[in-house]
Amino acid sequence: YFDDAGEFITETGNDKIIVRKLDLSSFNSIREFARVINREVKRLDVLIHNAGVGELFRQLISVDGLEMTMATNLYGPFLLTHLLI
Repeated sequence: YFDDAGEFITETGNDKIIVRKLDLSSFNSIREFARVINREVKRLDVLIHNAGVGELFRQLISVDGLEMTMATNLYGPFLLTHLLI
């Protein structure tokens, strides 16, 4: 786990890596992230979806009113991919 992009780039030796954080349970966060990436990057070679939640004992609701597990694990990644292609 890396605390910041600089540490990740130093460890890998690849200065072309872009590291950004977003909240995959929030459609606003996803749209803003995609807007920034689409503006800054001409070509996206790899997108790593590294998020996931699984709440067994409580039903959590996202800021968009969706069940949190579905928002984070399905709807969020789908929207993000759609906005980036």
